[in-house]
Amino acid sequence: TATALAMLDSDKKMSLNDKVQKWLPDFKLYDPWVAKEANIRDLLCHRLGFETFQGDFMYFDSDLTTAEVREKMGKLKPMYGFRSKWGYCNSAFMTAGEIIPKVTGLSWADFITNRIFKPLGMNNSLALSKDIKTANNKSAAHTVVMGELKKIPYGNIDNLAPAGSISSSANDMSKWVIALLNNGKLGGKEIIPAAAIAETRTPHSIMGDGGHMFNKAHFNLYGLGWFLE
Repeated sequence: TATALAMLDSDKKMSLNDKVQKWLPDFKLYDPWVAKEANIRDLLCHRLGFETFQGDFMYFDSDLTTAEVREKMGKLKPMYGFRSKWGYCNSAFMTAGEIIPKVTGLSWADFITNRIFKPLGMNNSLALSKDIKTANNKSAAHTVVMGELKKIPYGNIDNLAPAGSISSSANDMSKWVIALLNNGKLGGKEIIPAAAIAETRTPHSIMGDGGHMFNKAHFNLYGLGWFLE
C-alpha cells in the first residue's frame, strides 16, 4: 500500500505530503486538529499517536464495513500525542488505501493488481481475502483441537484490506523481492520507480536505539511500511 502511494507520488498524481482530508474530507480523529493536520505519510509510518494495535483487533474478522471501521477509529482516544510516538495502526493503513480510488478511480485491490501484481508476473497473488474461497490452489493452516486435526479458516479482513489482506505464493513473492532489490526492475523493465522505493525506505519514525525483537541493531527506525535497522 505504501509502495502504491509512493508510485502515485512519483507519477505526480498526488503527494505523500498531502493532508489526508484533501482526499478524504470525512477523515476524522479524536482530536479534530490532528485530523486536519495529518498527512499521508503519518498514516503510513504509524505516528498518529495510537498505541500499537489500539482498537485494531476489534475490527479484524468483524462484520464492520470499511466506512464503519473508519468511523470507529475516529472516536478512539490515542494514548500518545500526535507524531510523538510510533504505534502500529492497521486502520491507518486501511485509510491510506482508501485514498487510491480517490486519486485513480480504481479500487485499492484493482490498482495493486494492475500496477504491481500483473506487471511483476505475480499471477498467483490475490488482493482480497474473499477471493481465497474460490482459489483452486491454496494451503490451509491447521491446529489440533482435543486430539483432532482441524482446519483453521482464513481471516476475513477485507474491511482492512490495504493493511494485510493479500495472499500470495513463495514464487510470486520472490518476484516482488527481486524487484525491490533491483530498484523496481524485473527482467530489465522498470515496474516500480526507484524514487518510489526510496520514499518507502526513508526514515520517518524513531523506534529506538536498536533493541528489536529479533536481534540487536545500531538503530531502529520506520519508513513507509518498512522496519529499518
